[in-house]
Amino acid sequence: MIWIRLDKVLGTQVSSNNLDVILIGLGMTIGFCIILMHLTGMWPCQLLDASGQILQIDSYGYTDQPINKIIYDMHYWLKDLFQCS
Repeated sequence: MIWIRLDKVLGTQVSSNNLDVILIGLGMTIGFCIILMHLTGMWPCQLLDASGQILQIDSYGYTDQPINKIIYDMHYWLKDLFQCS
């Protein structure tokens, strides 16, 4: 696992109070996303499939624009992360 030093990323000294706020905010965001996915019935694999069809992600792999290649790679990296078929 890669440990990130928040003081180097943010360029400031991170106190324990700020770290608590960051961790609580991250936890609440993840919790909200899980509740929203449960209510809608759409889970990460279904969302990735739907967004891939809407944006036609497969066509992004053949372009020479860097942002399209980043979107294409990120989409398939997420599908691999969630072990979608």
